[in-house]
Amino acid sequence: FTTIFYYNTRIDILMESIDKFYCPLPFKHLFVAPNGIKPCCSFSGTYEGTIEEHLSSALLKSIQKSILNGIVPTGCKACYDGESTTNHSTRLIALDDYNNERYEQTDIDYIDLRSSNLCNLKCRTCNPLFSSRIQSELNKNHDALSEYYSYDASSTLIHTTNSNFEYIKNHLSNINRLNLTGGEPTFMPEVKDMLQVCFDQQFTGNILMTSNLNFTDDFWFDLTKRLGEQIHWTISIDAIGKNAEIIRSGSSWTLMDQNIHKLTQLSNSIEYNITISSLNAMHINELLLYINDIKNNYQHIPNGQTIRLSPCWEPDYLQVRNIPLELKNKIITELEQTLTSHMLHNDIANSINEIIAVLSQFNADVNLWDKCVTYNTILNGIRKEDFTID
Repeated sequence: FTTIFYYNTRIDILMESIDKFYCPLPFKHLFVAPNGIKPCCSFSGTYEGTIEEHLSSALLKSIQKSILNGIVPTGCKACYDGESTTNHSTRLIALDDYNNERYEQTDIDYIDLRSSNLCNLKCRTCNPLFSSRIQSELNKNHDALSEYYSYDASSTLIHTTNSNFEYIKNHLSNINRLNLTGGEPTFMPEVKDMLQVCFDQQFTGNILMTSNLNFTDDFWFDLTKRLGEQIHWTISIDAIGKNAEIIRSGSSWTLMDQNIHKLTQLSNSIEYNITISSLNAMHINELLLYINDIKNNYQHIPNGQTIRLSPCWEPDYLQVRNIPLELKNKIITELEQTLTSHMLHNDIANSINEIIAVLSQFNADVNLWDKCVTYNTILNGIRKEDFTID
């Protein structure tokens, strides 16, 4: 292995050559989070500086050079592993988004802005970097929870720097897609400020909103009507009913269900993003059937309703591959029975087949499964919840 050090971020070369490995994101995309900048959400390293510093850094140039030479940095390991196992990765999605075009110069036209970690929920698959409520919980229960989180902020609420906001505002004319997420963007005042700047500058690109849809502010419905085809919603959803309220602790399923129906009546484009983990695998069948019913009830949406399955890679103890064989077989049987329905949309059926393939492919790691059970038992005690994953 070759190891390259730049600033505070390490890049390890994963493999010397991968046939046809190329990703457009280091040339076209920025992931802007409170702890720094990186080429995409799946990249494991983070540049601890501003956008302008990152774009001129030796780090980014090294990533780009590796990609152009078919070398896979360790920062891209999540995509490499995903493609090797489930044929899912951020890279493959990006290649489709950019029509398999090959870029060799930096030309940022897509920014994923995580304004802060301010969030209204404590999702069990999340961490303090993206949830102020999880960081607050960690602060109060550090001895019990610290080993389960790879990120531990110095304060409960962390923000993206003002210089990064200014950079985005000053370069809106070059941006085709602006993704506003978090944390929970519908609770962030700075997101509304950014949207106002978009209106003032007559921004013509697409605005992507990623939300848990646990809001009561009609502003977001009015925004959807105002922007029309310019706005795309991604709904983060991992379960329905009581399971949804526990996996995404602090949420109200009644409110979310109500907002889903209301949003689908107004929106031109919706995607359901499902993080597949050991927490929801036992309940995934009912979630897919719920989405299937929504798609049947609201078939008017011009740009359609799509589903994106996102296998949980981090933390490793929540990966679906660690579910014991007996439970896996039970899940697979239920999913296979659902496949016999003639009322399924094709993408729902495809999603079911993908989940079956993942469940069938791997042997469970007993130690990681035990860690998963312990983690959820600890959270049950802290949150006064009663959640079992079997």
